[in-house]
Amino acid sequence: FAEIFSSKPPSTDKKLKLMREISKDSSIEWDSKAFEERVKNPHASTN
Repeated sequence: FAEIFSSKPPSTDKKLKLMREISKDSSIEWDSKAFEERVKNPHASTN
């Protein structure tokens, strides 16, 4: 609970975990691996 009010933003891994849980709970198919690669390496070519 205290993490929510922390001045430091959550790590990328925590964000991805939460997004995976939301997509699973909502029965949404989501390619989290592709998104994870894009987030962790934003300067990589998307072609």
